[in-house]
Amino acid sequence: IRAAVATARPGQIKLAGGPTVHLREGTSIVGEIAAGSTVEIEFCASKEGQPEVAEVAVIEQPMEEITEPPVGPPAEPSVPVQPPSEPSVPVQSPSEPSEPSEPSEPPAEDKMVTICHKPGTSAEQTMEVAASAVQSHLDQGGYLGPCK
Repeated sequence: IRAAVATARPGQIKLAGGPTVHLREGTSIVGEIAAGSTVEIEFCASKEGQPEVAEVAVIEQPMEEITEPPVGPPAEPSVPVQPPSEPSVPVQSPSEPSEPSEPSEPPAEDKMVTICHKPGTSAEQTMEVAASAVQSHLDQGGYLGPCK
């Protein structure tokens, strides 16, 4: 099922306008569950035939409040500009995965994006997420493109 999260506490999620879903130990959670996020919940049957949560995947994070940029002179560029007489820096082709060292801006809101989720951990995986969830994955150490 897909639902909006009203509140989230360890071991349980209260769905907006719906029930509280209890999470058992070992439930797979993909993403960071927070109030206002949209989740997709996958159920399976226990040994006793009762439904239980198998996985919770965050498919959309709540919108962050946008603040106005400070007024003043523009910031200096972070990338040095080379004079024309020096050789140029090679540009990475679109078919090559991006490096995780420098996060880039997330793409437009209406697209699915391939990311490397939790690189270097046992939870590392290449996954498709909504563009609105990309920034939270980048903030948690993920990067754009498939895992290496």
